[in-house]
Amino acid sequence: PSVSTYSATKHAAFCMTQALRVSLKEQGTLVVSVHPGPIQTDMIIGSDLAKLDPETPEDCAKEIVASIESGDFLCFPDRKSKSLGKAYQPFAQHVFENGNMY
Repeated sequence: PSVSTYSATKHAAFCMTQALRVSLKEQGTLVVSVHPGPIQTDMIIGSDLAKLDPETPEDCAKEIVASIESGDFLCFPDRKSKSLGKAYQPFAQHVFENGNMY
């Protein structure tokens, strides 16, 4: 159940950023959808995810700032999420370009 809840909240956050991106575009507000993998936080330390060599919050923050500066909508701020993002990016781009939001 905990993985299901975690996955559902990740998806909800993604859907919310998609909607905000469209809603706030006209006023010039940049929305960045950040999809982190394991990061060295209290949630990760002591869990099985700590074995995945999580990145520091500072390193992820640098990636998020870089996404803001480049105007990217999708941000995958660590090694694990970047690898998943490469597979997901073409699908997401198709959805955005065709206005087929969830």
